Order: sequence, then C-alpha cells, then structure tokens
Amino acid sequence: MWVDRFPSWAQGLGVFVLVAAVGVAGWFGFGALLSHGDDSGGGVPSGPRSTHSVSATPTGAPPLPAAAREETETGAEAFAKYYIEIDNYVINARDLKPEEELFDPDECSRCKSIVDAYRKSLDKGEYIQGGNYTVTSSKAIKVKEKIYLVTVKYDRDPVQLFNKNGQKVGGLVAAIQGQEALVTLNYREGRWRVSAFDQR
Repeated sequence: MWVDRFPSWAQGLGVFVLVAAVGVAGWFGFGALLSHGDDSGGGVPSGPRSTHSVSATPTGAPPLPAAAREETETGAEAFAKYYIEIDNYVINARDLKPEEELFDPDECSRCKSIVDAYRKSLDKGEYIQGGNYTVTSSKAIKVKEKIYLVTVKYDRDPVQLFNKNGQKVGGLVAAIQGQEALVTLNYREGRWRVSAFDQR
C-alpha cells in the first residue's frame, strides 16, 4: 500500500538513496523528485509524528478481527481490510513487524521490497506524515482451493515526507480518491497470508 503515497512516476523504482539534498525516488519517493508538490503542508500536521488516529492500542497493533480468521469470502475480505489497517498503524507507529507477519515474502516480492525500503528510511531517521487509508468498498471471490482475490477500493489522505531533523523533503503529495487494489490471499496453516498486491 505504501507505494501509492507518492506520485505514479516514482512508484516503479525498487529502492531509494538519499544523497545530500537530492533524492532518488524509490518506493517512497525522496528529495527533488517530490519538490513539484505544494510545500505549504496543508492537510498534514506539523511536527515529528502524525496525529491521525488509528485503531492501535498503546501496546501494539490493532488485533486481528475474528472474522478475518475464517477461510471464507467474508473472511478474506475482512483480512484484506485488516492488512490496510495495519499499513496505517505501521506508518504512524513506525513498527514494521505487524506488517511483515501478514505476507509471504517468498511470494509477495512487492510487499517485501516496500517493507525493506521503509526500514532503510526509518534507519536514517526519515518518516512520513499523513497518507492514511480509508477503505470505501471491498469484494472477495474464491478462485481455487485456499486462494482468494479481494478487490479493495480506498481513499488516501495527503502525505508529506520529513528528514531526521523534522524538515520537509519535497512537497505535499495530494490525497487520492477511489484507488483500487487487487489483493491475492492464500490460506495456509489456519491463517491468511498476502501473496500478491497489485494496484489498478
């Protein structure tokens, strides 16, 4: 999910490197490649951390709903929504572990690349504000034994990138509405795993 927090032309590159004040856009987009946006910061709170609330508890990530444990189309849909909720938690809490537990790194290479890129960003003290998702609709279908496809439509808040000193990097990336994604889920050993994630 994180990839669409940045312009479409910055989403296809695999990794990023921040060199002085000039960035090379990767999964998250850095530096000069984002400087075309509105730098007023409208819609995104100032300071070192987002104040946008998510349903995380003070001690960790939101719990997996009971419905998201079932191997049914309803269960697959609930799990796909939870995956997006966890993505919001990760960005706000800067805690990658809950996200890593939800996908199969051997199957969802895109999931792994995004998490790895964000880990590098966090290691440098960089962070994102805003960019939280709201699911507006979803639909799951079973395609074969243990494999389900979930179409999810969502909106995303404006997002701003900051460096370790709390300074804006580039401009504000505008909100999006009506983005659609196709999530492939595999049910193994009594639990769901994301095996592919594709935006439309």
